[in-house]
Amino acid sequence: NGPVTLRNPNAIATATIFHLDHGLAWPGAGSLALRADMLISPQQFGLPDFDLSFGDLTANGHVVSSKGTVTGDVEADTLALPPLGLMMALPWSSVAQAPGTLKITATRVLYAGQPVLGAAQGTITAGANSLAGTLTRAAIAGGNLAGSFTATLPSGPPAALALNFAGTRLDASKLI
Repeated sequence: NGPVTLRNPNAIATATIFHLDHGLAWPGAGSLALRADMLISPQQFGLPDFDLSFGDLTANGHVVSSKGTVTGDVEADTLALPPLGLMMALPWSSVAQAPGTLKITATRVLYAGQPVLGAAQGTITAGANSLAGTLTRAAIAGGNLAGSFTATLPSGPPAALALNFAGTRLDASKLI
């Protein structure tokens, strides 16, 4: 275990190296900076403490896999979500084989570089060929949004997605 530091003045160029190029849509303009404690052992691996800046994304927290179960707590000032095309291209079969739960808190959430939610809090849980999420609260359109989703990711098609969200005190004119 020990410290790890990564830096690059151009987050978009870094994303391109890993074939994740989406320009300003994600990760957005800015640099890559990661300062973390890293842990690697036969039973555990991960980042028990990290600070990350990657384009528009700024977050800190911890993510550790212990005996095959992932746990983590991520606090993001800005949570910049990757485009749907990139999310669909990620190796979800590997994610589904790493069960666990991540708690995520964000001051604001961007999608394709645009603000979509204000302060938000929720969890994501991965299990055997499934992914589930709970949005405890999220500020949107002068009100709040809460709900959940489940995605079944079998080894072959078809995948299934279920969404259940409810908004309170939303101003429809602010949704545009």
